[in-house]
Amino acid sequence: MKNIVFISVLLSMIILGACGLREKPQKNLVDQPKRLINNWIVQEDVGSSSQVEIEKKEVEKKEEEKKDDRNMIEINNFSFVPKSIKIKKGEKVTWVNSETAPHTIKTDMFTSEILSKGQSFIYTFEKEGTYNYICSLHPSMKGEVIVE
Repeated sequence: MKNIVFISVLLSMIILGACGLREKPQKNLVDQPKRLINNWIVQEDVGSSSQVEIEKKEVEKKEEEKKDDRNMIEINNFSFVPKSIKIKKGEKVTWVNSETAPHTIKTDMFTSEILSKGQSFIYTFEKEGTYNYICSLHPSMKGEVIVE
């Protein structure tokens, strides 16, 4: 009987001791606290510089998408909304046709294809200046892009 109690206690100690010897799981970089400094995501315990690079690119992509949204001109009710837009050299402007009538964007530099409802046209302005444009199908529709 003493042997059974002794063996039971010994086995319990071995099992409990083994549980305490397990290796602690490593922290997941995604779950670690982050802060944004000069467009860089900084983590408290960075294990890999490639993870930081990937996250920096994601931040830059989101910022670029915000710029693209800011430089969007909607074609609605036979007008360009907004009618005038200011951008910086090298930025893109996106025109989106939100109505059923077809439209184009025509300047001295380019003419878009005919845009059906839901279609868009994107142009990157590389030089400073004021660019007036019209819809070649509806010439009373006018707008301007001011590039600084």
